[in-house]
Amino acid sequence: MPINFDRVADDYDASRYLPEDAAQRIAAFLCQAASLDTHSLVLDAASGTGHFALPLALHGVQVVGVDISERMLAKLRSKMASTSLPIRLLRSDLTSLGLVHQAFDVVLMAHILHLIPNWQQALREAFRVLKPNGVLLLVWRQGGRSPIHHHYHELLRGRFEIPKHQGAHSSEVAQWLQKQGRTVEILDTQHLHWQWQAPIAQTVDFLQKRVWSRLWRVPDEVHDSVMKELRAWVLANYGSLDGFEVLEGSIMVQKVS
Repeated sequence: MPINFDRVADDYDASRYLPEDAAQRIAAFLCQAASLDTHSLVLDAASGTGHFALPLALHGVQVVGVDISERMLAKLRSKMASTSLPIRLLRSDLTSLGLVHQAFDVVLMAHILHLIPNWQQALREAFRVLKPNGVLLLVWRQGGRSPIHHHYHELLRGRFEIPKHQGAHSSEVAQWLQKQGRTVEILDTQHLHWQWQAPIAQTVDFLQKRVWSRLWRVPDEVHDSVMKELRAWVLANYGSLDGFEVLEGSIMVQKVS
């Protein structure tokens, strides 16, 4: 069963921070990579709170956003309330979209296939709704994990082994696509990186609330024990919870035809 992010919708944007200027640069890059213009129709599959749907629409692209989480879509709708952006939103499972055949010029799937157990079916659906000669863009976010987040996992080691994601990552996806006769091109995204300052107290709070889906499987008693030790480690290494960490993010993009 695919993961539903209803439970973390309120904290999603802050915990997966994407600066507006970086989002705009990524959108411009994707438009160029797929030759998008104002006549293009894009399916943002797993649009969430609109990290990519909004900047693509600001570039004049027509966007249909789908997500399985109604609360994530509600967050996106609230952002759209004061705009007239060409975005249509639908609640749907990526493995059974319920959309017409060959309707879209581009399907965008951003950092989602690792969360979908039947990711092959999600890809089949993506190709079903693509027009002939349409393009599939797979975006994978990289970086962004803080030293504090990393230390949580170090403390967890030996107490509980978090199961691997039920879906697939970029290399496995590429191998499967190539076996289906598809061409997979890794685009040059070295210029698409960003930095931000993350409040230490916020990171600790997000870990406490388990806003990252991998932590949902950690037993409560193990999580509570790890968090107690983590808070002590943070105070010993940072002096207080009042400071900031400088984090970096980037993306990898696969263009599939």
